[in-house]
Amino acid sequence: MEKNNPYFEIYDEIFFFLWDVTTGIAVSKREAYKGARLYGEFLLSEISRYEQVKKEGGHAIERHGLVAPMSIMTAWAFNVLEDCHEHRITPPLELCHAIYYLMGCKHLNPKRGKYKEREAFSKLSRNVGIREASREIGVNPTTILRWKSELKQRHYPEFPGGEDARVEEYQRLRKMTNVDEFYPMRWRVLRKK
Repeated sequence: MEKNNPYFEIYDEIFFFLWDVTTGIAVSKREAYKGARLYGEFLLSEISRYEQVKKEGGHAIERHGLVAPMSIMTAWAFNVLEDCHEHRITPPLELCHAIYYLMGCKHLNPKRGKYKEREAFSKLSRNVGIREASREIGVNPTTILRWKSELKQRHYPEFPGGEDARVEEYQRLRKMTNVDEFYPMRWRVLRKK
C-alpha cells in the first residue's frame, strides 16, 4: 500500500530533512540530546495531529496525504533512537513518549497517564508554586512535586537560553520542514504536470 502512496516519499523527505538538521549533524552529546528532544516533540505533535484527523472522521488519511504515515514516523523514531545509542545519551522523555505510542502500547491513555496535564505543566513558568500549579492544571500537589523533581533529575541541562530558546528553536525547525504548510492538493497538481 505504501508503494502506491505518492505522499510516502514526500513525508519521508520531510522527516529526513528534520533528522538531518537535528541528530544527523550532532557532533557532541549535548547537541545529540538537544536534537533528539526536538525530534521527539515533532513526533508527538505529528502523532496528536494524526489522532485529531482520525477523530474528525477522516478515512484513508495516510493514503490521501492528510497525515504522515505511521510507518514513516516509526522508522524515523528508531533512527533517532539509534543516534542516541551512538552518542551514548539517554533518550529524552519526549522521544520516549513518542516511541511508546508508536509501539502500540495503549494501556497508558491520556486519562491515566495525565499526558495533557503534564503537557500543560511543561508550558507553565518555572517560578509558579506547587499549589498554584496544581490548582491551575487540576492535579494533586504531590504530582506537581514529582514532575518538578523529574525535571531536576535529567542528566543533561536544559536548553542554553532556557525554555523560550527551546520553543523558538522548535518553531524554527517546523518552519524549515514546511510541515505546517504542506497541502496534499498542491503536490497532486505538481505531480500531474
